[in-house]
Amino acid sequence: MATTKDKIVKICDRVIEVSLYGTAFYIPISNALISIFSSLAIFSWVVKKIALRSRPKDIFYPTFLRGPIFLFLATMIFSFVFSGYHLMSLRHFFYKTFKYAVFFFVIAESLDRRILRNILGVLVFSASLTALSGLHQFYRGKDFLRLRTPVIHGRINGPFYYPNSFAHYIVSLFPLTVWLSLIRYRRKAWNFILPVLSALLLFSLVLSATRSAWLALLALVPFAAFTQGRKFTLCCVLIVALIAFLGPLMPGLAKYRIENFFNYREDAPVFDRDFLWKDAFDMFLNRPVFGQGLGTFMFNFQRFRPQGYPADWGISYAENTFLQLAAETGIIGLFGFLYLIVAMFYFFLRCLKACPDKKYRHIGFGLAGCMVTYLVSSIFVSSFYSMALAFLFWLLLGLVAGLHKIILLEPGNNS
Repeated sequence: MATTKDKIVKICDRVIEVSLYGTAFYIPISNALISIFSSLAIFSWVVKKIALRSRPKDIFYPTFLRGPIFLFLATMIFSFVFSGYHLMSLRHFFYKTFKYAVFFFVIAESLDRRILRNILGVLVFSASLTALSGLHQFYRGKDFLRLRTPVIHGRINGPFYYPNSFAHYIVSLFPLTVWLSLIRYRRKAWNFILPVLSALLLFSLVLSATRSAWLALLALVPFAAFTQGRKFTLCCVLIVALIAFLGPLMPGLAKYRIENFFNYREDAPVFDRDFLWKDAFDMFLNRPVFGQGLGTFMFNFQRFRPQGYPADWGISYAENTFLQLAAETGIIGLFGFLYLIVAMFYFFLRCLKACPDKKYRHIGFGLAGCMVTYLVSSIFVSSFYSMALAFLFWLLLGLVAGLHKIILLEPGNNS
């Protein structure tokens, strides 16, 4: 007979599972619902730990990324300890950074084969719906998820505020649909549906006319060469060549951006980034070790505003995740983050190379590809300072840790 503790744990597990699906689905749609579902997952996880009377060492699941995550959090603590605005940094640490890290552990602990399959399905469905919404916006004037109109004529932003955020989201999930389409499914319909969805995401990405996301897409070519071999790499190269060849036929700003792909100096937003990157770099040089303080970039913006920066542009993020992280947390914080990334790729790819199950290999390489495109695109977007894009990163990282656990638990893979 089930005890009260068993019933509580079972309820918490179910709430966590549903909350993870909700978070994954609403990432491109609603910050409020992302916050609600993620908070519900974390709250249920805490209740479960209390019910189980978990010892301190057993609270955080011993994933292969637990050490790098703790190191990253430690560097963030240094940042707010040495911050010039302690309360602001402390608030940012607990309400954002620490919450994201706990959310990662909730995913890593909760994931099993069934939940993994369902979350991947939710992510692909949500990304496809977002891409369709963007196309509807391009041809009908409004997206059907948030009823938003294009911010820039000739480009699509879908349910997001800006085209860059839309493109960053799409390109970060495009590799997942591509690698999932390599799996041979019992239901033959999926062997047709997934390539079609990949093409849908690719087309919406082209219409976003976001060259930073296109650069992230190009980064998949060497990644494919490393993970999949010559045939798959050749297909990637041919697709890129086809898009470039069809550039003059593309509607909206996509045609101009493809034809002038390397001519960045004619693009006003590039000059914008010139100013923003200089502001961030000067901020970093002012306090290179511990930075200005976690979450204080916007507050310090005016102090380091570069000469010639137009007054009507207002305060902005750095439009570079790594540079903004360096400005706020210094070399210490940037090292903590880069160590986490390097550890993730090194141990996860080693695990995938040794895994005999092709299905898991395809899923794993798809998730790793998502991290590649996310990080490359983050060079041009302050992705950690958007709730939707920040949760997407930690969700993908949690799925990587969860899949790593699943592979090791499979018979013959636990060496």
